[in-house]
Amino acid sequence: MGINRFRLLARMLSQLQGERYRGAVIMRAVWRREASLPEGEGAPMILQDRHGRMEICCRSGHEELMVTLLLGRGADCHAADAESSVFMEEDKARQVCFSASAIRSFTLSVGDTNEIHQGAHPVVPGLMIMEAILEEMPCGAAGLMVRFHHPVRAGWASVNSDGDIVQQGERKADFRWLGTG
Repeated sequence: MGINRFRLLARMLSQLQGERYRGAVIMRAVWRREASLPEGEGAPMILQDRHGRMEICCRSGHEELMVTLLLGRGADCHAADAESSVFMEEDKARQVCFSASAIRSFTLSVGDTNEIHQGAHPVVPGLMIMEAILEEMPCGAAGLMVRFHHPVRAGWASVNSDGDIVQQGERKADFRWLGTG
């Protein structure tokens, strides 16, 4: 899959900084890779900006990341900190640990300065969650769509085969693969 290309797209999105983006949260993100996409590099393109909702497109090579942001939302986080980002199988759900240190590492690597991803109990960046899902990309998939309903906080989360991301019994997000027939 080209995780490095995905991180490049995440770095492009992180160029949007300043007071206006403080506390912004991702509502929806769609990544796709297709040869028919026009090659692109550079700054993120703001496609729509109204009523506290912004749609942004980032392109690199033949990959595209479309993100819908809700501006100025912020998120309260009180989850216990975990040690590492270890993956293990359990029934149909894959258990993923998003530690505060792994979150700091991710945000530093992409230049994400959003304060909700900082502190002892940060909110997991949506693109970090997306990257973890992409590690299990099935053959034939050309993309991934993730919708975020509630913040995923530092700690353990379950990623199940039905396309749900669950933490402490609450569905936080859902995803589906694109182009898998």
